[in-house]
Amino acid sequence: MDENLLAKPDHNIYNNEDYYQEILAGNNEEEIRKFQAFHNLSDDQIELYRYFCLMRKMELARVREMTDKRAKENPVANLMELEMGAYAETIEWQVRDAIMVMREKGYPTVSSGFWGLRSQAINFALPCLEKFSPSPTFLRNCEEEGIMIEIHDKKITIELLNIVSLEKIKNIWNHIASELPDLGHKAEPSRLPAADNFRRKQEIFK
Repeated sequence: MDENLLAKPDHNIYNNEDYYQEILAGNNEEEIRKFQAFHNLSDDQIELYRYFCLMRKMELARVREMTDKRAKENPVANLMELEMGAYAETIEWQVRDAIMVMREKGYPTVSSGFWGLRSQAINFALPCLEKFSPSPTFLRNCEEEGIMIEIHDKKITIELLNIVSLEKIKNIWNHIASELPDLGHKAEPSRLPAADNFRRKQEIFK
């Protein structure tokens, strides 16, 4: 999430993420202009935010559709899904392959996908990235396209300063996953409450 958008101390509706995500992904021009004025945003910024908010809305709708279809047509989870505690279809398309590679390499992912207005993120259960940095050439090429990558102990973020396709974002995540060193073991099963609940529901298929 863009920190400068949440820096103001009041709790105006234009600081409510659910509300402004819906505004920016929609067609209510009056509300969009109110949001723009409230945060003193340029037309270019609004165009960028609207683009990614609409992309996010469409991808989340696809996730819900594919997850419902999977649960109805093929409800038995495979081993990777049991360890994650969720169907693969619940993971946003642009990060799905990267998540699978990361978990195979031992990285305990817990959440991923769109984050804020123009960013992506993958979060991990434990610090596991302290010594990792993508190659300088890769980072430089991304920066030239307005794609800023930050590596934290338990989080990887991608900030998108220009309009790019979902396929481009997917390629960035896949490249990051490919550069991560193999830890020599698979990721431990997720212990999030939702993951435990998913595994309990899967017991009926044994």
